[in-house]
Amino acid sequence: MLQRNLSTIPLYEDLKPWELDAVATECGPQWFPRFIAKHIPQYTFRDPCRQHDFDYWVGGTELDRKITDLKFFVRMLKSGPNKKEAWRYYKLVRQFGWVSFHYGEKRTYADLEIAVDEYLA
Repeated sequence: MLQRNLSTIPLYEDLKPWELDAVATECGPQWFPRFIAKHIPQYTFRDPCRQHDFDYWVGGTELDRKITDLKFFVRMLKSGPNKKEAWRYYKLVRQFGWVSFHYGEKRTYADLEIAVDEYLA
């Protein structure tokens, strides 16, 4: 088994299920009030939402956030026929996503280990 370099930025496709659970929810941030969150259809864009959450957790600059949001929009378009819903999600993350985005140095595998330990505690 390959050892991970703890100082490198994690890749979504390399995550174990429990690692992804530690840093990504479904669609909509954890801080959303329940009365709003229950109206977000989780099944429609589950995988794009989880990858978007992970990318927000990794973080970076405002440019990184814009790129992340555009990738999210493209993944949603590819995952289902509902272009109007994809556009709505995209506009929401552009308007409110700054609250959840990690601005600063991108997180590493070392940070992921800490997040997993906290999640599993």
